[in-house]
Amino acid sequence: MLFPIFIEDLKNVKVEEVSLGSNHTLCVLRNGKVLCWGSSKDGKMGLETANDRNFLTPKDLITLDKEKIFQICAGPFHSMTLTENGQIYTFGHPKDGKLGYEEAKIVSIPRVISESPCF
Repeated sequence: MLFPIFIEDLKNVKVEEVSLGSNHTLCVLRNGKVLCWGSSKDGKMGLETANDRNFLTPKDLITLDKEKIFQICAGPFHSMTLTENGQIYTFGHPKDGKLGYEEAKIVSIPRVISESPCF
C-alpha cells in the first residue's frame, strides 16, 4: 500500500498548482516559478542536461527562469506550461505531434509554440 508523504522541500513554499505525469510531477509556485521531480526520461521535465535521471526532491525548472508561469500540465511523456503572457512552452517526447510543432527528436529544453492561440 502506498501512502502520501510530506515533501520537506515544499514546507515554506506557496504552491499554486500541481500536475502529475506518469512518473514525474510539476508544480507552479505563487511567484510563477516551476519545480519538478520524478523521472526526467524523454526530456519531460525540461532540465536540459539531466535526461534519464530520477529526482526524489524538487528541482527548479531553470530553463524557464525568465518566464512567469501561470499554469502547467504534465502528460505521460511530455509537459506544457502557460506563461503569464499567454505563451505555451512544451517539452518532452514529440510522438504524434503532441508538442505542437514539427520535431522528430526529444525536446529537453522548453520551446515556445509559435503558432499558439493567445490566452
